[in-house]
Formats: sequence, C-alpha cells, structure tokens
Amino acid sequence: MTHPLFAVIFDHDGTLVNSEPVHHQCWQQAIAPFGASFPLADYVHHLTGIPSASSAQWIIDRFNLPTDAARLYASKQTFVDTFLQTDAFPLMPHAEELVRFCFDAGLKLAVASGAGRKEITRSLSVHGLDRWITTVASKDDVQNNKPAPDVYQFALHQLKITPEHAIAIEDSNAGEASARAASLKCLRLHATDEHPRVVSIRHLADAVDWIEQQLQKNRTVS
Repeated sequence: MTHPLFAVIFDHDGTLVNSEPVHHQCWQQAIAPFGASFPLADYVHHLTGIPSASSAQWIIDRFNLPTDAARLYASKQTFVDTFLQTDAFPLMPHAEELVRFCFDAGLKLAVASGAGRKEITRSLSVHGLDRWITTVASKDDVQNNKPAPDVYQFALHQLKITPEHAIAIEDSNAGEASARAASLKCLRLHATDEHPRVVSIRHLADAVDWIEQQLQKNRTVS
C-alpha cells in the first residue's frame, strides 16, 4: 500500500460480531412451522455474507417452502428483533482490541454492513464500540446491498476519504467483492483466493499487526 492510511471500515456480521449462530437459529425458528431444518455448517457455507432477502429465497428453493421471500424474511427478522431487545451479538475475538487500537492511532473508523442500521448500532452500543465508531453505513442507507460497492462508497463519502487512503476488514466472499468493487484494499479473514488488493488474516489480531506495520511505513515515508 503506497498511500497513507487514514481510515478503517469494518464489516459487521462475522467480522466485528459473531452473529452467524444467532441468525442461523432465527432462520431455524422461521422455517420450523414448515417442518424444515438445516445445520449451522450449511448456513456458514452458503449464506455467510449474503443479504437476508437473498438468503430467504435460497432457503425457500432448497426446501420448496410454500411461502415467498418477503414473508419468510419478515418472520426471521421478527426473531432477530426479539433477540436484540434483550441481548446483542457477541464480539469476535480481538474486535475491541482492534477498534481501540485504530482509534488511538488517529484513524477514522466506520462500519459498512449488509445488515440493518438497528442491528449495527445495537452491537456498537452494547459493547461500547460507539465510543470509537460513530460512522455507520448499512443496507438501509443504499440502493444495492453487498456484493455491490454501495455501502462502502457511502461510508467513504461520510468519512470524506478516498479509497486509496482506507482499508476494509471483511470475512465473506460477498463482503470482499463489495470492498474490491469500491476500490478498497481488503483485510480478509481466511481468504482463499489471491488478489492484489486482498490480504488474508487468520484473526483480528493479525489486522492490528498489519495496520501497525502500515502506519510505521507511513511515518518512515513522511
């Protein structure tokens, strides 16, 4: 990366918070009346990073359910909303450490997610990350969800930062595609395919190390 780093944009589900088990359970509740069920491994393999409306259609097609995507999604979302009334998605390992490090380093911070704004702000508030992250770009703010670049472009606009001065941190194929389409370099959890703008990381502590090295390079150049 040859340009100075000024901002970090985080994905939400699977990156900052371990929400997949909760979303899977809510889908299970939504399809239980139809006598259908599927394991968490299938959710992780097929639906991680996929917008809920598209996930609903995938589930309908897989189980040939006598409903439509809008109704199934609304049912699932009811269970998510109920969960969030009294609880929050748990943080991923090293998430707080990473966010705090970036803030202390003087970087601008944002979340760009395919989730709804209410889910994101709930996570930030409950875990105290809203002390450091005040910019949120959600599916509610854009016309096209991930893998389109819209949420990242919206976040960049809010931050008043151009793509070459920011990085995205992601965990899914759709999220990585969204970041790349927005011309962002992407730190990707467990990346499997090589790409010039993608850096594979094992966990968020690796992101701390990578960003720290980048900031040291910036200071050396300046």
